[in-house]
Amino acid sequence: MIRNIYILLLLSLSYADIIVTMHDENQYAAGYTIFGTLEGKYSAIIDRNGYEIWNSGNQDVVYYNFTSGGEFLGCRFLDDNIYENYLNSVEFSLTDGIIWEEPNNEFAHHEILKLPWGNYLGIVSKDTIAPIPEGDWGAMPFFQMQGAEFPWRYDKLVEWDKNTKEVVWSWEAIDHYSMEDYDSTLWNMTTLNEGILEWTHINAIFYDEEDSSIYISSRHLSRITKIDYSSRNIIWNMGHEMPSGDVNFGHDLG
Repeated sequence: MIRNIYILLLLSLSYADIIVTMHDENQYAAGYTIFGTLEGKYSAIIDRNGYEIWNSGNQDVVYYNFTSGGEFLGCRFLDDNIYENYLNSVEFSLTDGIIWEEPNNEFAHHEILKLPWGNYLGIVSKDTIAPIPEGDWGAMPFFQMQGAEFPWRYDKLVEWDKNTKEVVWSWEAIDHYSMEDYDSTLWNMTTLNEGILEWTHINAIFYDEEDSSIYISSRHLSRITKIDYSSRNIIWNMGHEMPSGDVNFGHDLG
């Protein structure tokens, strides 16, 4: 089952047309496969034989996940020539289209969850200016000698009220992560050409109702963090060891 889903996802990211390859029919779980693709700007559901039974039509809805109650969450891809924040996080229905959407005041990306009390939790991008750290960064030493600073992009968790869409809770990575920690491979000509360092790049969140905590994964820090929802304090960091020493365990995960 897992191998089959992996093939569906990989091909959907690269092509608008999906090719289904069945390796072992007996290993495919009961039910259907749903996927979304930013490249194709759509979502679809197929059965075990690869036949499409639903697609998002012209709504440009990209599926992320669904709740235990069967509610579908994702984003609507807006015209990036018109909208600066071209990904609009949404809840959608297979029959009735968009049910709820966040206010699109910030660039929301990668994930949206529906919390047990009905509010929505997502990830938005934030930018700041900070010094370029010392190191052999190709063209960067010239700017270091000038004492230059450079744009760093980090992430913010945002909870939107289900009715008013106001932000009622937030957590910013820059307030809790040390800027001593960064992926040194990102300081190269690519970063210079793009004009910004993608510092944290949080790409997944999970809310644990049992102890009211939030788990996030930061791709560019190679780190998983557990956060206490009430206090906003970090309970632990797991992953790649970095200069700050803030990673408490799991250094040998690779």
